[in-house]
Amino acid sequence: MSFVRSRRSTRRQIHLAFSEFLGLPVAIIVAFLGVAVATYALDRSTGPSAPLRDFMEEHFLGDPASTSELLATVAGSIITVTSITFSLLLIAVQQATNSFSHQVIDQFLRRRINQVSFGFFVGLALFSLVAVATASNESNPVYAAAFALVLTVVALVLLLFLLYTTIDQMRPEEIVGAIHDRVLAARKDQRHLLAITRRASVYGESANVARREVLAPIEGYLVAVGADRVGELAAKLGEGCEVEYLLPLGGYMSTGDPVARITASNEEHAKLLHDAVFNAIEPQRKRETQSDPGFGIEQLADIAWTTGSTSKQNPSPALIVVRNLRDLLARWSIPTDEPPPSPPLPVVYHDDVPEGLFSAFESIAVVASESMQGDVFAEVMDGVAMMFARLPAWEQARSEELVLRSLAALGDLVLTHRLESALGAVSGAMAAGGRHETAAAVAASLAELRQSVGKLNSRATRVPGTKQSD
Repeated sequence: MSFVRSRRSTRRQIHLAFSEFLGLPVAIIVAFLGVAVATYALDRSTGPSAPLRDFMEEHFLGDPASTSELLATVAGSIITVTSITFSLLLIAVQQATNSFSHQVIDQFLRRRINQVSFGFFVGLALFSLVAVATASNESNPVYAAAFALVLTVVALVLLLFLLYTTIDQMRPEEIVGAIHDRVLAARKDQRHLLAITRRASVYGESANVARREVLAPIEGYLVAVGADRVGELAAKLGEGCEVEYLLPLGGYMSTGDPVARITASNEEHAKLLHDAVFNAIEPQRKRETQSDPGFGIEQLADIAWTTGSTSKQNPSPALIVVRNLRDLLARWSIPTDEPPPSPPLPVVYHDDVPEGLFSAFESIAVVASESMQGDVFAEVMDGVAMMFARLPAWEQARSEELVLRSLAALGDLVLTHRLESALGAVSGAMAAGGRHETAAAVAASLAELRQSVGKLNSRATRVPGTKQSD
């Protein structure tokens, strides 16, 4: 079984490599090899292309030795430029990764312009080498040399464009925006899973059923659950059958951890469902944003934490992250016009993405307190104030909890005008939504912090009643 798992993991890695980066460069390289074959045929053709070849040979590329030397020079130069340029670009990407997140590397690899550039430069080098190999005293590769010269000019222009786009890709707005877009795409793909599954078990702790647990065969992150196939089997087996996934997509499991709980009317059905779930789950050591929007949210929170903490002291990227997280919350709170889903399959899936979003806001509020970034804290409170009325009931309750938990960090912040305005806004939003106790708690905290205005205080003595003993 472990051998089968290894083969499945290898196939998935190969598929992921081609879908994320290798697919387009390999296609371009193959195209260049096709052009090499075509130019080889043209250089030896006596058909309609011969007069043009004879003209170029007479006026530009008359010496086979010189043509071969030209092609060798092009190949060597392209290889040298490619190795140096890409090495420097990867160093720049690595520096940005240290400041933001390792998602910068993933974004760099996924960009089409980067894939085209890698494929073009490698393909041109291979084209030139193949052309050199076909040159001889009796055969002058005129067409190959002409193509090589034209494509070298294109490569130099592409190099300048690549340098600009790489630098542009390192801007915080681009990095955060790309992750934001991938989270949206992953969540959109996840709608089908949410539509066909339940959020809670029907059978609970009933004793009149057979139960089994599906254990993780290896360690890794859960990247697929096969809910369609498993749910169809459970529905086919009839009343009393249910599969409850104990981990969401992206959840980490150690070897032997319970991944799913099987409920069935008898042991035979329980075994069938167990085998189906075991064969459908796919652990992987690397999380994927394609199927795991929660991973993208964690990446955004990591960027805000890294740049907004005292290690970097750069609130600008953290503010960009908070605004993008707020946009995610806003988009997911808009009612859709989709028809109501059909009755779900007997599969329970616990969706953790909305909770991850609120946890990200809490984490950013904590780091804003640690680094005394009042603007970042205010941005979080402004986001809650603006979004509160648009949220469904349970998200309003979670927003209220977020605000109450964040109040503990206020004592470390200076009451700037923006922070005072944000706290007043969130207090007003809570009062308008009928959350009067929370509104009063925010107002009381704001009143205490106002007492520090005009006075010389340290972080330990800013709020009355919190003075630490010597």
